[in-house]
Amino acid sequence: MAHMRSAKKSIPELGLIFVAAAIIPLIAGAASASAVGVAGLSGSLVITTTSLPDGQVGVYYKQTLHAKGGVEPYSWSLLSGGLPGGMGLNGGTGVIDGTPGVCGMWSFTVQVSDSQTPPATDTQDLTLTIIPADLVITTPSLISGQIGVAYSATLAAEGGIPPYTWSILSGSLPTGLSLNASTGEISGTPSVAGTCAFTVRVSDTQVPPDTAGKALSIQIPPDLVITTTSLPDGHVGVPYGATIKASGGVPPYSWSITSGSLPPGFNLNPSTGTISGTPSATGTHNFTVRVTDSQTPPDSDEQALSIVVKP
Repeated sequence: MAHMRSAKKSIPELGLIFVAAAIIPLIAGAASASAVGVAGLSGSLVITTTSLPDGQVGVYYKQTLHAKGGVEPYSWSLLSGGLPGGMGLNGGTGVIDGTPGVCGMWSFTVQVSDSQTPPATDTQDLTLTIIPADLVITTPSLISGQIGVAYSATLAAEGGIPPYTWSILSGSLPTGLSLNASTGEISGTPSVAGTCAFTVRVSDTQVPPDTAGKALSIQIPPDLVITTTSLPDGHVGVPYGATIKASGGVPPYSWSITSGSLPPGFNLNPSTGTISGTPSATGTHNFTVRVTDSQTPPDSDEQALSIVVKP
């Protein structure tokens, strides 16, 4: 009759079982401690950017948000609020950039998330202030005026924060003209000829105000006058040439015949004021000549003249 084997373990076998039972928990514990150690080395995820520099209207802006801890790469987003028009947040880099179009103050909350599963997050309240564009006077020059004729020209500026206030910083306006401090209009009726140089200043309503200055001038030329009062006689068959002259106003001048007529075969050059031609018959020819200058509006003068054609 066969003998059955005993189910009892030998002493060596029992020793191996006891050793395995002791080592397996130790290994598992070490692995768990190792995982905790890795997470601990990375630290908590924290946004380190706590403020942003100011931007300016019309000027490209770029700032990068920063964070530390957690597991990179990070993802960025706006949790609440908004950025100025023309600007945005890059979710992959944390870069805020763009060209703002209006001034003001924008408050918003950014959030960063890391690459753990589930991800760690952090938030930060930020404020971005966009200051106005620099205040600049945009008027390049001023039109000339005329003695006794109403004058009006308005200075212009851009940037800063309207409304603006205008003043004369140095020099003076022509006699008879004044500057409206609120509108920047220079108006009045000039009474004295000459060129007046001055510097205008504009201030906006910021506190403290932004300012800008510009050197300008206004020319008030003397009245335009035809100085030729008579013309030489002509002779039949002989080429004729005479130039009518003027002074004052703003050259170049334009010439024309407003009444009467020149001798047959004669003409007036509208640019030079020269009368030329070859007369074919005797006689006296009366006419009125007019000169116009280049101002806006133009000044003008007229003169009655005559040409006698002799044999």
